[in-house]
Amino acid sequence: MSSSASLYRRYLELVKLWPIDLTKDGRDFGQYLRKRTGIIFSQGELTSVDVNYLEKRIQALERISSDLHRNDNKTIYFASATGLDAATAKQAVSNEALATKTELNAFEQIKAYFGQL
Repeated sequence: MSSSASLYRRYLELVKLWPIDLTKDGRDFGQYLRKRTGIIFSQGELTSVDVNYLEKRIQALERISSDLHRNDNKTIYFASATGLDAATAKQAVSNEALATKTELNAFEQIKAYFGQL
């Protein structure tokens, strides 16, 4: 069983490893994790937390950050279900690309983006 202090240190190490994608400012998961750190651990190591709940969350984030399931998968995909490669998909969901289509709903944005390819 972990203590609150050790969970705090594990969480901070995990957050340090998580990259920040500046093309998704305000919507980036790395930024979200950093904000949550102050909420979850409002008093740092001294914060009283639900150890079992937080242990499970940290383990899940560790699996995601290490690409555990991606690396265990024997099939390697070079494109998504949309047919876009990773670089093109990243560009399509950037704040800049989304700002050009603010008047459209999400489905119309996707249709408009694919129409440009």
